[in-house]
Amino acid sequence: MSPRSFSRLLLLALATLVAGPTFGATVPVGLGSYSTTLPSGAVGPQNSSNQNVSPKIAAAFSQPAQTNDFWSSLIYPFYGSAHSNVLYAHPLMVKAIGTGLQIGHTSTPTYAANDYLYPWSLQ
Repeated sequence: MSPRSFSRLLLLALATLVAGPTFGATVPVGLGSYSTTLPSGAVGPQNSSNQNVSPKIAAAFSQPAQTNDFWSSLIYPFYGSAHSNVLYAHPLMVKAIGTGLQIGHTSTPTYAANDYLYPWSLQ
């Protein structure tokens, strides 16, 4: 790569980093970033009835709430449970209930719709 091509590529990369997305405030985190607002027309987290949901977190918690991890239903009531949906922490399954944590394990998966499913099995 010629020095001129490298300079152009570097300039383009820097301009892209400085410009950022055209919506919301961009908050840098390590080598990445996140936006504090949704893009126009986008919706936030919703439950299975398409109702908006807010994370169940302490008032003093000031970090972004995860929405895409296996344990997200602990803080988001996606499926109507007050505590959590089944959390698939393979090979275990756990489910939060009012009195504690239920633990399950399915040793025989079900194959359906081109996917292996591991139904909840309380141990």
